[in-house]
Amino acid sequence: MRTGPPCRPPKPILRMHTLVRISILVVLERGQYEAAGKGLDIASTKARIIRLPERVSEQIDSEDHDGDGEPRKQCEMHRIAHVAGEGRIHDPPASILGPSRNCTHLNTKEYVDGLVGTDSLMGSKAYLEEARGIHERTLVCAAHTDVIGAVAEGHHGGERAVLSRAHGELFRAGGIKCISDHVIGDTFETQSFPTGELLNAYYGGRLYNPSLLKHAFRNLTFMLRDIAESGSDFGLATTVAEIKELAAHGQIAVVLCTQGLTFMEDEPLLLEVVHRLGVRVLGVVTYRANAVVGSYQVNQDQGLTAFGRSVVAEAKRLRMVFDISSVSGRGFWDLIEAAEGPVIASHTNVAALCSKPGNLDDRQLAAIGETNGIVGLIANGELVSDTPHPTLGGFVDHIDYIANHIGVDHVAIGPDIVEEAFYPLETYRRVFGDEAWTTHYPEGLGSHRDLPNVTAELLRRGYGTDAIGKILGGNVLRVYQQVWGA
Repeated sequence: MRTGPPCRPPKPILRMHTLVRISILVVLERGQYEAAGKGLDIASTKARIIRLPERVSEQIDSEDHDGDGEPRKQCEMHRIAHVAGEGRIHDPPASILGPSRNCTHLNTKEYVDGLVGTDSLMGSKAYLEEARGIHERTLVCAAHTDVIGAVAEGHHGGERAVLSRAHGELFRAGGIKCISDHVIGDTFETQSFPTGELLNAYYGGRLYNPSLLKHAFRNLTFMLRDIAESGSDFGLATTVAEIKELAAHGQIAVVLCTQGLTFMEDEPLLLEVVHRLGVRVLGVVTYRANAVVGSYQVNQDQGLTAFGRSVVAEAKRLRMVFDISSVSGRGFWDLIEAAEGPVIASHTNVAALCSKPGNLDDRQLAAIGETNGIVGLIANGELVSDTPHPTLGGFVDHIDYIANHIGVDHVAIGPDIVEEAFYPLETYRRVFGDEAWTTHYPEGLGSHRDLPNVTAELLRRGYGTDAIGKILGGNVLRVYQQVWGA
């Protein structure tokens, strides 16, 4: 969970002020084409142009010719592309385009990826219905969740099976079958709950009972108990095989993660203890920094310390996945080199689209791709856009950017959404007032149950089902499998 200052201005929206009647070819999932004509108020739409590979434009079909056998000089799709020529043009890798989504019109290298508005050629309901079907068939993974707050608060108050009671329906509504939950560490979620620890965590453990080690193991115990109590809906997973087995039985797999390592004090061997208890992903730092490495906010020039290198060595021996979100600039490169394998950044976005500190620049994105790792995108609106009303499309722009620059194999969904069901935000706000953590999310992506909206937008933009499967979970599972082994 991260917040931050405003980012870059949103991209402009094209406006064309002519009411026209057009007939274009709408690509259907079944791989066929169907003529569709509709009067559109183009002023109410936004057009985005994608450049297709050269081989696509070379495909010729008889329907692309006039009656005299000559190619049409300009198909309707090409005409619209010409009108919207001031739009953003980019070159998606062929891997993101399913075979049924290539424009085959002669001499047309561009196609309209989407016309957004009430007059959209293919209604959002159709895409959403298709998206929900994809979620039903796909092992969807949320790369970063923070359910521990609700679990710790509930168990401290004598509740049981918090996951089943408060979260099972929520995740299932979003089609999510695996969550990677950050159960111990240096975050507000891991240190602030139960709420009896709020002030202690807020003041860095200086008020009373400064043992973050004790707090970490208490919350880890709460989570392990709750997974057992919620066994009909959830299960602990320490291998990809277990994730798949749980999903096959209709259960949601829980992968345990850290988010910060202050609880380790100065003893790297504690990693083996938490590993034996099921922790498999090592989030090394939050914005606070720690004895292992600096963060993007604190000790920004601090790379891996000597202690940090001993922690990395132990984590590699245990085959734990490194989550390098929030690390300092120098620490990022130290960890890329030291990990010697795939790394993940479970909750961050693209600096080129949003300049918030902690988002990744192009060199960092490329480095993660070269490790065969992944970037899990965060839905926090302040890291998506600087507008007070971040959009779903703006979030998906980050997916586009990574797919275009380092490949669709290296992008995943965080989404690091904190919901009222996750912990008692009202209690939190009463304690801290104006200093309390708050965030906002893109309209249509304010809950895990909204995740099919992201898939619907990917479909609208022309992503094929194979690429969507990778983004929704396949990439996460690939990295986990490569690092964890059998």
